[in-house]
Amino acid sequence: MKVHMIYDPNGPGARTGQEVRVHKAGCRDITRDLRGATSHYEVEVATQAEAAEDFWADFIAEESMTAEQALTYLDFLPCTNGLPES
Repeated sequence: MKVHMIYDPNGPGARTGQEVRVHKAGCRDITRDLRGATSHYEVEVATQAEAAEDFWADFIAEESMTAEQALTYLDFLPCTNGLPES
């Protein structure tokens, strides 16, 4: 699934630690979530774990977080239903 990853450290998920909101590419809610975002991009992934590993690759590589921990920092929105966790 092609997803749109939006990083907003002050956005709606910041209080719960989910600073990255993940939409299915083309979702109409992306425009709203881009307000205040510091970065965003689209990527093709097969699983939620793959999306987390893609976004947090540098932190995983330097071993400051595990791939499992990275998954907890992403908020997969309803438009991504059907994307398996792993």
